Amino acid sequence: MLLSAVGVGTAALVDDYAATAGADPDLLTRLRAIPAYAERLAALPIEGMRSDPAVLSRVLAGVGERYGSAAEYLRSAGATVEELAALRHDLVELPG
Repeated sequence: MLLSAVGVGTAALVDDYAATAGADPDLLTRLRAIPAYAERLAALPIEGMRSDPAVLSRVLAGVGERYGSAAEYLRSAGATVEELAALRHDLVELPG
């Protein structure tokens, strides 16, 4: 959501999200080894821990339909224009 709000395109976000799907089992194994995460993860259904690109696409589309953009969604939650600009500066690497 944050990367979308600072200008990263939906296709790039969904592609990156899809690429993480292969890392899910390794990530879950590492998280289960951390006591603070192990108990919480054990209580969650495995289906909820998968990176499904279609889900991210639907979430971003829904935010766009309801708020106009991820940035406007964050603004509705209290983020300022200045905060979003600072995040854009810090998170988005512009060419050139």
